[in-house]
Amino acid sequence: MPTKTSTKSARVDKVQALLGSRSLRVTPFRKDLLRILSDSNSALNQAEILGRLGPSADRVTLYRNLQTLMEGGLIHEVVVSNQSVSYAICPEHCESGDHRHQHLHFHCLICHKILCLESKESPPLPKTPKDFKVFAWQTEVKGHCADCSKRNNPQSD
Repeated sequence: MPTKTSTKSARVDKVQALLGSRSLRVTPFRKDLLRILSDSNSALNQAEILGRLGPSADRVTLYRNLQTLMEGGLIHEVVVSNQSVSYAICPEHCESGDHRHQHLHFHCLICHKILCLESKESPPLPKTPKDFKVFAWQTEVKGHCADCSKRNNPQSD
């Protein structure tokens, strides 16, 4: 049975291989960025990513690489109701310029962790007016994550 670490390592190796298959250069910075996003159990904002990259990381380089990886279909942007932007690894079926991951996002109101809620079925798209074309959509579920729920109600164990 594969361990969580070996599964994540295999996923990073696979995502790194995708860089080459999508004509994106494999650089140490991109490898570190993909490793950080793969190892995270939630979407990360730019400040969190910079903190994990270390003091030598450059904000502009991060921004450019996030844009490149999004355009390549390797990561996606998560915008929650407070207008903060975070980033997460795309599922395997995304393509360059064609993100196919319409799913819910869970936003913890206490720690602000954002989790992608993957499901075999995506929620139904609301009916749109005639001749409207929908290219992407996302929905946010708000509540308390397991860690925050336990901290705020320790008797519930």
